[in-house]
Amino acid sequence: MPIAISRPSSNGNALWQSNPYTSINEEILQPAVGNGTMIVANKNDDHETQLYGMSNPGVDNITGITAWLYHYTEGGSLRIAVGIGADVLPSQLLPSRSSRTWDSVTFTGQWTQAQFAALAQTHLIAGSINQNEDVRVDTLYWEVTYSIPEPEPEPEPIYTGPRGIVPWWNALERKEPPQMVKETEFERFMRVRQFVRPS
Repeated sequence: MPIAISRPSSNGNALWQSNPYTSINEEILQPAVGNGTMIVANKNDDHETQLYGMSNPGVDNITGITAWLYHYTEGGSLRIAVGIGADVLPSQLLPSRSSRTWDSVTFTGQWTQAQFAALAQTHLIAGSINQNEDVRVDTLYWEVTYSIPEPEPEPEPIYTGPRGIVPWWNALERKEPPQMVKETEFERFMRVRQFVRPS
């Protein structure tokens, strides 16, 4: 299925010790290495949730979000949740890392482009953080999975031959050299009318 990319585009709040969205919206994808400018939660941010608005990739029929984070923890823990439209999906725990590492979590559902445009947020939830410990995130982005609807089937073509407008299967049975044409509304009316018995 096709995938679009969404990155942090605004601060939903400003609770963590260091929190600018511009620190984590680098134009990279895993496994590339972030630039080392990070957001940070420390002891003063125990159990606080930092929010980030996400850019709108402009796709519809969304079926899943995979959030990628390049991060590490010096003690403490980090959970992530996503909010789309009126939905906030249950948070998931990220692994603790002793050095910057890419990790991902996936959320599934069904959303429209309008719901995504109304609200798309990342929730970064700090766990218990002791003195001299912190949680750091270098880069964040979403892979947005979506589907493209199948096109509507075209109506069966109408052919013409020496005997007038006939369905394609009759043209083949009569072995008439068919030519594909666009049937007008008037021609369709006349074709149907000839099979209607007068009352």
